[in-house]
Amino acid sequence: MVGELAAAHPLSQSFNLEVWSEGIRQGLACQEVPKSASSSDCLHCVISRCFLITGQDVIINFLLMVDYINLVTQCQRIKLDTGFSLSQIYRDFVVPMGRKISLRAFQKWHSAGTKFAALAGGGTVYVLVLIAGLGLRISIASMTGQGPWDLANTLRCPDKCRMIIGRVIPAVHAIQRVLPLTIESLFPTNIFALHQLPKDVGFGSSDRFFDWIVFNNFTLVPRSFEWNVESVSGEASTSSGSTTSAPLPCSLLTDRMLERLAPQAEDVQMEGDACYPPASVIPHTLLEDSQAVASDH
Repeated sequence: MVGELAAAHPLSQSFNLEVWSEGIRQGLACQEVPKSASSSDCLHCVISRCFLITGQDVIINFLLMVDYINLVTQCQRIKLDTGFSLSQIYRDFVVPMGRKISLRAFQKWHSAGTKFAALAGGGTVYVLVLIAGLGLRISIASMTGQGPWDLANTLRCPDKCRMIIGRVIPAVHAIQRVLPLTIESLFPTNIFALHQLPKDVGFGSSDRFFDWIVFNNFTLVPRSFEWNVESVSGEASTSSGSTTSAPLPCSLLTDRMLERLAPQAEDVQMEGDACYPPASVIPHTLLEDSQAVASDH
């Protein structure tokens, strides 16, 4: 999995980090609906969003991962307030919504959210852009055992892993320059007020946010000094844009959140316990890039 993430580095001729980042920036901007919007304005926004997202796998995958993480944070907030288990949260908050959502599906969404949250905690929220762009969302959601947790800590503290130090970290820095985000634009604001968490997505602030999320029997290690280095030998310069982040409206377990979390056809096909996708579903260019960097670690 490290090799697959490392395929999307700033010098890659197969993957364009700026295109991914710009697509996500536009997708986030299209989420915002003014509070005073009329029904026709809302319809216009929805139509525009459908037009933008249709066929845009990177945007869809990124927003899905953010929503899965949002589900985890909101469930954790309820648990801290009430002491409820996940099954009790489902019974008291989800069932009354009247939507045909099974407990198994709800637990699956939550499980996926904890894995994405761990990886975002390891590689910052910007690593989700790499996962979305490389089409690894389903593969990571399907990982079992210690895989996601080991990968999260390897990202945070790569030690001597040259693929992370030389490729993943520079890619994250490149995305951060093109797509400056705030935690507040991605996650519910009630979380920050309640726990006095920072709202920007600097590495230190990102770590504090994801460290707040409680993982069963898992703790993220401290971030290593390699993440403070913005360039490594051979990294291509990336121009920084004057983009600004747009808020992604979220609220506690809303119908809209549950609709967007609903499994898509590809999720149903990948419900097995396979940790990694078969070679046949990995783009040929990705296999080539992965093989090219395999000797780095």
